[in-house]
Amino acid sequence: MLVELDAFSGRPNPRWTLAETRAAALTRLISSLSPATGGASLRAPGLGYRGFRLQGPDGGTYRVYRGLLQSGNGLLADPDRRVERFLLEDLPDGVRDVRPWLEGEIAAT
Repeated sequence: MLVELDAFSGRPNPRWTLAETRAAALTRLISSLSPATGGASLRAPGLGYRGFRLQGPDGGTYRVYRGLLQSGNGLLADPDRRVERFLLEDLPDGVRDVRPWLEGEIAAT
């Protein structure tokens, strides 16, 4: 599974591939999410942290931001932001310096 951290302006967003076992665990986590309700909307700002983009081995794409996950199947709720926290654990070495900032962004409600 290909992951992109959508957070930078003026430089490329970091991308990395999850190991097969981690990708399988993430797929299980995503499949456990329920549909979002109450007119939830995934609208990221123009600058700063805009979440993660995922591309699965089957070509399916996802966008994860602020406790929501958008896919071809609609919008899923992740109120505890488990998917974002999962992806934070797999940051590549080249962007570990932004981890404290990302933790703050993911913890924000």
